[in-house]
Amino acid sequence: MNYPLRSPRNVLLLALLGLTLGLTLGGAVFLGGPIAIGVLPSALAAPAPAGSMFEGPALIELLRPSDVVGDGSTPVDLYVLALHADGTPVVGMAVKLTATGGLSTPLEDTGGGLYHLVFTPSLTTFPTTGGVELKGKLPNKTAIDRTWSFPVSPPRNRGLAVSASPSMLTLGVDQTASVAFTFSGGDPRSLSGVRLSLNSTAGTLANVTNVGNGVFNGLYTPPAVSSPHLAIVAAVDAGDPMRTYGTLAIPLTANVTQSVTGPANTPVILKVAGRDFGPVKTDSKGRAKIAVVLPPGVVSATRVMAGADGVVTEQPFDLKIAETRRIALFPTVAAIPSDSRLQVPIRAVVYTPDGKPDDMATVEFTVTAGTIGPARPEGGGVYVASYSPPDGNVAAKASLKVTLVGGAALQTETRPLALVPVRVGRVALSATPARLPPGATTLTINALVAGPTGAPLPGRTLTLSANGAKLQGVTDLKSGSYDALFTPTGKGPVEVAASVAAPATGNEMTQLLVIPSQRRLPADGVSSSMLTVATLDEFGYPVPNVEVDLTLSTGEGSVPARATTNAGGVAEVYYTAGRKTGVTHIDASSGGLSAGVSIVIAPAALPLPTLPTSASAATRSFIDEWARSFAALRVERE
Repeated sequence: MNYPLRSPRNVLLLALLGLTLGLTLGGAVFLGGPIAIGVLPSALAAPAPAGSMFEGPALIELLRPSDVVGDGSTPVDLYVLALHADGTPVVGMAVKLTATGGLSTPLEDTGGGLYHLVFTPSLTTFPTTGGVELKGKLPNKTAIDRTWSFPVSPPRNRGLAVSASPSMLTLGVDQTASVAFTFSGGDPRSLSGVRLSLNSTAGTLANVTNVGNGVFNGLYTPPAVSSPHLAIVAAVDAGDPMRTYGTLAIPLTANVTQSVTGPANTPVILKVAGRDFGPVKTDSKGRAKIAVVLPPGVVSATRVMAGADGVVTEQPFDLKIAETRRIALFPTVAAIPSDSRLQVPIRAVVYTPDGKPDDMATVEFTVTAGTIGPARPEGGGVYVASYSPPDGNVAAKASLKVTLVGGAALQTETRPLALVPVRVGRVALSATPARLPPGATTLTINALVAGPTGAPLPGRTLTLSANGAKLQGVTDLKSGSYDALFTPTGKGPVEVAASVAAPATGNEMTQLLVIPSQRRLPADGVSSSMLTVATLDEFGYPVPNVEVDLTLSTGEGSVPARATTNAGGVAEVYYTAGRKTGVTHIDASSGGLSAGVSIVIAPAALPLPTLPTSASAATRSFIDEWARSFAALRVERE
């Protein structure tokens, strides 16, 4: 178990990432989402100070969006906060909305000073910007002219073509071939960090090097055998193996000597794959040896002989060549979470015996753990099936097998699949006693840890921190329940925060999140909000040790210029407010990914709506699920 104690301040900040707390801190009530924060209703909160709270006639700001991908199809929900200078909501703005770099729905008033629109970015192959412009008037006839821009990332998936020079090798004669892997689409500037993952069914591929312009060159060496066959190369972008892949079959021909029999002293020819070999005269016993060049997939020839009477005869001739392997699996991700909700594409490629893509094959995938659906052709000889792993709480392995139905025993391939424990879906805390009596010397906090489906998760590592108590130890009750024993200190309430880290998969980063502990701060120059920066893979699991750049794009205050995520894929830094009211926009970027968040700088007594996240549905889901691994509890004293 891991029991690092954090500062009391961190305890409160971690609590912000939990589920619904029903807990009021510093005049704010936390309403249940990982980033949904609002103040108490005006009937309960202190009245807003009279006079202007913001510079100018109104505060109108776009809440900074996260992870806008320019694939031409993924919509992003954008929100605009509109408040009069005195802090009251702007109702019924009459504006013209213009979008740049994409399409937008009209602006919709959702109440409380929040307006909503849906922005769908255009397809792009370079990092670019999208934008929204509002022009019109407030209800009091004040003119509005606001323009915002935000980063738009190109989609990660690209085309990948594989070619060889020469395109065919003769075993024992040609020593090597140059294999080119050519990417198309996507951001060419991001190719410098691309890693290829390769599967070759025969021979070796080495020295794969980025030569620029989206091209990687490698050296292929055929195996030291003499039978004709195919070398199938299945390649993927290791950072995006589920979408970026390419394949090639290299025919490996062989020089083979065939023994032929017939009438003595008779010329004989073998016709093989459209070529004539011979004539060679049989000896006195009617035997002859003919050297032929056999391409893969050719199993028979035609023997041509002229008899003593001059009559030419042709007969089928069995070359006695073994069948060539013509199916291969594409490499997969480094590891797959044991989460049955997932649908992970698994691919294989099939070629005809002579090396052409086979779109008419019958392919079957099987796994030893989890379930996998039927194979579906995608074209170019590629077949795909959806794999759903089993739910699991421990690291495990599954065996994946693909088979060419009706083929020989060699028409199959097997590879292991690494499975990591499922991510935590819920952490719930309870206290015994529920309220601390005078003179209490012990406090037990019970943590119930469950997976996404509600199944208990024993054997996990809890990180606990407390304000007003000292942790003595944690007992794993082996049923997804954990008891943490604390000794209360001081005379105030005890606040406890608990988190359960997700296991790392070894997959590459595809998601960047920034989650603030507080979405509003006073303009006092000292108040701060903890920013939790998470670097995640395709499945929302942590990618450790990633450097992330941070900048203030709008507003005052300070934030570190750079953060590096820890072994759990998380970095915690602080934004400190300035002394000017308004909205501060914070941008994070790493590896071509971007994320943003907005923090309102306003008096604590000002009622504000619950601030939503400007992002796609998938990004909001990642934030929500990831934050469920946190919980907080406040234990009052009698």
